[in-house]
Amino acid sequence: MSISAPIADLREVVNGGKFISSFVDHEQLHLLGVNVIRNVFSASTIEKYIDSYFRQVGEEKIRRTPFHPTEMNIDDGNFLQGIVKEPEFLKLAASFYDGNVGIDFTRIVRKDKHDVRPVILHQDTGYQMGGSTGYGSYSLFIALTQCSYENGGLIFYPGTHHFGYLGDVGEIADILPPDYPVIHSHAEPGDVVCMNSAVWHASP
Repeated sequence: MSISAPIADLREVVNGGKFISSFVDHEQLHLLGVNVIRNVFSASTIEKYIDSYFRQVGEEKIRRTPFHPTEMNIDDGNFLQGIVKEPEFLKLAASFYDGNVGIDFTRIVRKDKHDVRPVILHQDTGYQMGGSTGYGSYSLFIALTQCSYENGGLIFYPGTHHFGYLGDVGEIADILPPDYPVIHSHAEPGDVVCMNSAVWHASP
């Protein structure tokens, strides 16, 4: 199997940091499938959610989802789910599909010194809306703490959403050429990483 992609063009855009912006950059999002949006949430908004998170972890009100390397499931009505009702998030969401959007589910994804297992190379499409109907969907990652490659943050393979829906869930065979560009999100607290759900991504 061979991959055909404008690798040189993708590398130029990635190396130039054009996937980073202060707003939803739909042009780059279409090209790369990934857009890191800086300072979407205020420091005070992030503080109240991170405080709630650590309190609930300490009280064991939220725990690791069994058989998943990073997910901590949160029940309906949990205070943490309120982050998607914050004005900052609603403003961001309104920039998609003229504001005619819905949310499938929310969860906590955790990496720390105790949780270091990698996440397989995959795309989210097959997990959203029961399959191919989720192809127009996006995964939005809200950084509550600093998330970088060095501490297990996400890596993305730009442009792979153009390869389409792979029709399955689970691990994608890493058939990309060695020189294929990679985006390290390097998200700071309050940033949002917006990803087309068909983009290939993993966590080291």
